[in-house]
Amino acid sequence: MDKGSKIQTRMNSIQRIGLIGTGNIAQALGRAWLERGIEIAACYNRKQEPLHWNGGLKPVASPAEMPDGLDAILVATSDDAVFEIIDALPAGPLAIHFSGALPLPKRPGAAIWPIQSVRKENVHSRSSFPLVLNATDDAVESRLIPFAEKIASELHCLSTEKRQAAHLAAVFASNFSNHSLSIAQALTAQTGLPWSTFQPILKTIMEQGALGHSFAQQTGPALRRESSVIESQRKALNNDPLWLAIYDAMTQSIQETHPDPTTTDSQTDPSHESHS
Repeated sequence: MDKGSKIQTRMNSIQRIGLIGTGNIAQALGRAWLERGIEIAACYNRKQEPLHWNGGLKPVASPAEMPDGLDAILVATSDDAVFEIIDALPAGPLAIHFSGALPLPKRPGAAIWPIQSVRKENVHSRSSFPLVLNATDDAVESRLIPFAEKIASELHCLSTEKRQAAHLAAVFASNFSNHSLSIAQALTAQTGLPWSTFQPILKTIMEQGALGHSFAQQTGPALRRESSVIESQRKALNNDPLWLAIYDAMTQSIQETHPDPTTTDSQTDPSHESHS
């Protein structure tokens, strides 16, 4: 690379940013970039709290008052507030939000989505994250790749459609599975069994899920079309219509997704390996 190209690369790189928000994403990713040499030169949040972890940097009065000379402004707020804030930003800096589900900004910028639950209290020095980068155009993508790579354990450049599909997958993998476990824990409490009793079965399911083998691991009364068991379990959930609706939806989904094992070879069907 010649001298002119090196100067142009430095001019196009993301070095000086503004940060909007004080929640988990703002603190976790903001601190990660700060530790890797990115300057957080300005900030804003509705409570007007200084960034104590960045030298007590005082916030500007509004998003519109972000100073000149910023390469990008990171909007790390709730999804409902993102575009109202972006619309108020001064022209010039790239506008970056961190939602897996929202559309891209209507100005040059990107969505940088961490594919994990991020909590500020769990972030340690030099943390890194699996990231999706979805930029408004190729030039912006090229400019943001080195910036994202500073804190990425792995980086995937996706279209908006694929980013949103990945976010939906994460909702099922993380949010919905976590809620299912919370229901299971509540039901377990009614039995007198310790939750640790279920650790072996959970370990198997999680290990096989991590390997991408969840479809083949499906077992249970819904798969086996055991109507008497299904009806008795539905009756047990009569006092909680929300949980009953989840049970019914899951049962229907399993039966419409998987073939009836009574019509397949039981010697090769993995559903016959367990009777959970």
